[in-house]
Amino acid sequence: MARCICRSVSDKIESSDNVPHPWSGQPEREAERIFARTYPAIDAWFQPYREALIKRYDQGKYFWELRACAYWQEFEQPKIAWGNLAQQPQFAFAAPGVYVNAPAVLLSLKATICSVF
Repeated sequence: MARCICRSVSDKIESSDNVPHPWSGQPEREAERIFARTYPAIDAWFQPYREALIKRYDQGKYFWELRACAYWQEFEQPKIAWGNLAQQPQFAFAAPGVYVNAPAVLLSLKATICSVF
């Protein structure tokens, strides 16, 4: 089996381009105030990293959001994962809601799974 560093995530702060948030469409300063009231612990944890988060390339509409992504729902499905640089076939099953925290390829498994004989 492939070794994957995985973690389960119950909630994520997707881009305002993907889902509406209380701060969606607000000017930057007002959006940040709303975010701080909505998620005070996350906002406090982000503060020491604020400047680096603002400068980061891969972000959503606001620095605390994940980048816009058309396939987030695929991460919520059962999937097969394998490493980008595997030298031999090594695959792992990743349950719904498990995110692979490494360069990897994912094959989402839909409700119908076909067997080949």
